[in-house]
Amino acid sequence: MVKHNIVTKDSGSARSVTWGSDEQVLADLGFQIELTRKFGRLSMLAMAFGILGTWIAFAASFGTGLTYGGPVTMLYGLLIETFSVYCTAASMAEILSVYPTNLGQAFWILQLAEGRPWAKLFSYITAWINMVGWWSLIGSSSVYSVNFFLAIINLYHADFVFQTWHYFIIFEATIWITALINMGAARHDKILPWFNNILLFANLATFLCLLVGLLVSTGKNGSFQPASFVFGGWNNFTGWPNGLVFFLGFIQAAYGLTAFDSVIHMIEELPNPTINGPKSMIWAIWVGAGTGAIFLVVCLFCIQNLEEVINTPSGLPFVQIMLDVLGTRGTAAGLISIQIQAVIGGVSITTAASRLTFALARDHGIPFGNYFARISPYWKMPVRATFGQTCIVSLLGILFFISDQVLTAVLALASITLNIACVLPILCLMIVGRSRLQYPRPYSLGRRGYIFNIIAICNSLICTTLFFFPSSPNPGTTGMNWAIAAFGVLCLFSLVSWFAVGRKQYGIVVVVEGQ
Repeated sequence: MVKHNIVTKDSGSARSVTWGSDEQVLADLGFQIELTRKFGRLSMLAMAFGILGTWIAFAASFGTGLTYGGPVTMLYGLLIETFSVYCTAASMAEILSVYPTNLGQAFWILQLAEGRPWAKLFSYITAWINMVGWWSLIGSSSVYSVNFFLAIINLYHADFVFQTWHYFIIFEATIWITALINMGAARHDKILPWFNNILLFANLATFLCLLVGLLVSTGKNGSFQPASFVFGGWNNFTGWPNGLVFFLGFIQAAYGLTAFDSVIHMIEELPNPTINGPKSMIWAIWVGAGTGAIFLVVCLFCIQNLEEVINTPSGLPFVQIMLDVLGTRGTAAGLISIQIQAVIGGVSITTAASRLTFALARDHGIPFGNYFARISPYWKMPVRATFGQTCIVSLLGILFFISDQVLTAVLALASITLNIACVLPILCLMIVGRSRLQYPRPYSLGRRGYIFNIIAICNSLICTTLFFFPSSPNPGTTGMNWAIAAFGVLCLFSLVSWFAVGRKQYGIVVVVEGQ
């Protein structure tokens, strides 16, 4: 081991640290250790898996898959998208192993494109796209929790008419409960990792019990769909040509595999981050995709009446599948279990989002950065960043009273922005050359790097384009996909913020002595 003197950006004082230690790695990037490295590889995998929530996301978006191509796009689209997302994650894991910091993609661009005139602006826009994407994901997951909760009520009170304020109250309660749990769980170093470990096993237990219950009840009370339908059935209720619908069906798979970069934004709380970080991120994708595929196959086999499932009064086809074979009480039990998992997953989403918000504030990327870039010594987490982002997300609840289309557009930003934020540093790497990454590095793609990078960029380009498509050709005002307008507003706002704050303040200065 070699020792070097590091001058940190905060204190300016030189100190001796050991090369290769967690402290050294972070110091080389210009930061001091402020968050405790409380997670292990299993607890980080558990957290990433809980945030992906692939099979739960598929339960919520089951109708999308059935409408856009049916079983063919749901299953084979998932296979194709899983490989593509793996290429993206592996490409990011390679960069993460060199630059393990919470800011992640935006910081990587600063380092990879150092000296280029566009580096800071490109990095800044990436940071804002990424951060707003995570804020949107908090809102999106909370809306799914609202829908599951109201579906439970609807089982016993089918004639009950839900008012707008019902959605608003449940939405607000969900996001603030997850924020408060997040703060309390971080108070002691062992609680948050164990919280995520319990989430993992509870999630898998719910998954197994639910699917076994569906299979047993279908065999007893109903009939199974033929394998020809499950593995070869095709539906197109969109009005788009079949070829396009096949690709539009990827939307479900892409959403179910969104936010695997959570590991990146928690990396400063993971020991041996250059090795454990890449492994946790990639394994989360394989576990998420595997459980998601099994879930889809079982649900497709258990469909009793396809038309009733697609046109279900609840608006959630998966609920109708359960109701047809499990009955009211069994469906209620299943929905309550899923609702609990969704809320707990929301806690983990809030955790990762708060670390990204804190990291961007630390690099003076948001207004009042010095205020939000503070770790509470008592709570051992960025309390101000957590509550700041929760206040902003809570404002989305007002959109329930204004426009469903605007709310949908804002929430749709989660998949779009996180997808874009993940590929931008890979695109940057291709522009400046892969030789910019130090070698040897803890995680390396070697000669496969260019292939993986190109696949990642192509997949992002295709998925981003598809996310902006309306649900059917020639849509009216209500049928239009306004996500592209919301994304345009986000880009415009990030540019305004750049000229107001970021142009002068954003970025860090790393000073390293003795190397």
